[in-house]
Amino acid sequence: FNGRSKSGFDFNEKEFAHQEKSEVSSLLRKLRRKYDELKRTNDMREVELKRTHHNLGDFNQAEDQREWDSVMIDDTSAKFKKRTTQTRSKTDQELSLRATYLHMLERMKQDKLVLQMKITEKRQEVRQKNIMAEEQRKLSLKYREERTQTQEALNGLMKAIDRDQKKRREHLGAMKRTIVAKHDANVVRDARHRRHMAIAEAD
Repeated sequence: FNGRSKSGFDFNEKEFAHQEKSEVSSLLRKLRRKYDELKRTNDMREVELKRTHHNLGDFNQAEDQREWDSVMIDDTSAKFKKRTTQTRSKTDQELSLRATYLHMLERMKQDKLVLQMKITEKRQEVRQKNIMAEEQRKLSLKYREERTQTQEALNGLMKAIDRDQKKRREHLGAMKRTIVAKHDANVVRDARHRRHMAIAEAD
């Protein structure tokens, strides 16, 4: 049984079990027909044996034809013994064949039980693997979600840092411009003051 999806495994398993069941049922029907044939044959031979015994009794009762009866009885007895021997031989063969079929049937029943146990074990194994695969899938999904959330948080942090750095650069630029403006104003004021001083000294 092999199949990565649960449904695929179940289909192969049911098909295999159905095939096994069909084969066992077919063999049982054949054995039943054979058994019925053997029974009918044995019944017919029992009737024939009874008829032969009856004929032998009739021959034994005929006193006026003793010699003829003796010959007929000997002949009939020989035929009866031959038929009896043949019947017993065939019966023994058929009984032996029946015993063989019954033994095969018992072995098939045992094999069926073993197969059912293996199928049950395989189902449990597949069910456990499916559970583990589902747990792995959930863990993988959780990991991807956490990684996505972490990446989003990191991206947000980087954007916040960029905004903060931009604001700092803008603030530093404004401070620099202010310092330069103050410096230029001081230079102009100092130059004006020196001119005033020079004019005052000239006067």
